Amino acid sequence: MTYGVDIGGTKTEFAAFDEDLTPRCGRRIETPTGDYDRLVREIAEWVGEADAQFERADLIGVGLPGIRDRRGRSFSVNVPCITGRNVKEDLGLALDRTVAVINDGRAFALSEAHGGAGQGHDPMVGVILGTGAFG
Repeated sequence: MTYGVDIGGTKTEFAAFDEDLTPRCGRRIETPTGDYDRLVREIAEWVGEADAQFERADLIGVGLPGIRDRRGRSFSVNVPCITGRNVKEDLGLALDRTVAVINDGRAFALSEAHGGAGQGHDPMVGVILGTGAFG
């Protein structure tokens, strides 16, 4: 199984995928932009439910808005509660496994370049218009 989390300014979503990348389950909430502990707790609950239903995923991918400094601390206007927090480290501890974190705009562009509408096109540019913009 592969687990992914998309933390955004509007919603946070979790999905578990099988080896063919077919979604097997998912959860979605309005992002608690002002409550970091609740955000981590919700994600931990979803992962626990998926672990109980499927084979445990040892790596979880997380996309989130904003930037991270060299120490892994985030800065996000869209999700203020993650500002100053090391989301990768905190989720890794809460979930007891490796967590990979990437900017959500980069995650989108990589997804489109590898298996999406941008596959086979070089160069490829992804543009997102929503609660934030990334190009």
